[in-house]
Amino acid sequence: MNLLQIREQFRNISGRYDLVNDNLTDNGANLFINEGSTWLDSKSDKRMLYKNGGAISSAVLTLDTDTNFWSTNHPMLLIQAAIYKTFATSGNRTMKKDYQEDIAEQLADVDMDFVEKESCKINQMRDSNAD
Repeated sequence: MNLLQIREQFRNISGRYDLVNDNLTDNGANLFINEGSTWLDSKSDKRMLYKNGGAISSAVLTLDTDTNFWSTNHPMLLIQAAIYKTFATSGNRTMKKDYQEDIAEQLADVDMDFVEKESCKINQMRDSNAD
């Protein structure tokens, strides 16, 4: 998903219509989306980001057509992280904790999937070298 699509879904899921204008232009949502992306970068397995994005951190989303690792591969996780950031700044500790726990579970799954795929690649390389 690109930034425009992420922003629209962020608005619809979070109910934060104040952060997205009627014509879907940004009215503050991009800040939370990019903060969510940065937060996911620091919580995830760095090997995964480096291998998939060529860099340790995801690109900042500026233009409506921009994408990054999270918006392309795990858009719902990015939306949830953006919503988490709204709760982190509003002081809503209960919702912040709920989102943080849910995101942590999903990130663990993402990281495990990545490690599993990398292990399969290593085993395939070993098998092909053994021939």
